[in-house]
Amino acid sequence: MQYTFSGIIFFIVFFFGYAPILASSELRSERIYTVSAEVSGGSLSVKKTAVRFGSATYVTDFESFKKIYGGGWSGTVLDVQGKPIAFFSVLDLIPVSCSHGIGKNGKMTGGCTVAESGGVEFDAPFFNNAGKIDIYNNTGKKFASIDVSEHVVCNMNAVCDAPREDSVRCPNECTKQDDIRMQARIAEEWKQSEQKEVKATWIKSAALISGAIIILVTIGMLMAKRYQSLKKYGMFQ
Repeated sequence: MQYTFSGIIFFIVFFFGYAPILASSELRSERIYTVSAEVSGGSLSVKKTAVRFGSATYVTDFESFKKIYGGGWSGTVLDVQGKPIAFFSVLDLIPVSCSHGIGKNGKMTGGCTVAESGGVEFDAPFFNNAGKIDIYNNTGKKFASIDVSEHVVCNMNAVCDAPREDSVRCPNECTKQDDIRMQARIAEEWKQSEQKEVKATWIKSAALISGAIIILVTIGMLMAKRYQSLKKYGMFQ
């Protein structure tokens, strides 16, 4: 097999230039946002954002992103304080309308054209502290800003808001000691709840027993009164 000089040069440039950037910069998330939206009149209206298990590729440095992906549509994940934390590639969010048929000559007809409106869906890497996702078109103009703050786990307020936050999911805000204190608090709350439940059960039981006693006493009194009444009229000697 023969290699051209230009092919060898390309391989060297790729291997020593592009490949190290790709290998060292690209990361993959363990979960993703799935965004369902409607595009109409050049604007995007979000219908639903969901978090699910999955993997999405991203980089944390914008210069590396440009070197790897170049132009095209892109997304930027920002934390709750508005700081960019990830850059990822997005397929064109342009709705299309497709139709197909068979002509008189038996050949396929139709095709796809850009539609004025339509539904789109895309995935983005998930982050515990993400507040929103900005989407940019292939000219670098912001196309949409998507609020994902409802899925925030770490709110970055410098306080460990347990039990939602812990040292595993939010290591910048929580320590192992915070986890231990939270576990102790949960155990104490469970103990108190159990004690209250036992107390409530005893109260209910006492109420039932008291009610039963009152009923028996009432029946006994009625029977005694009836006996005295019958005895008065000589029914009992």
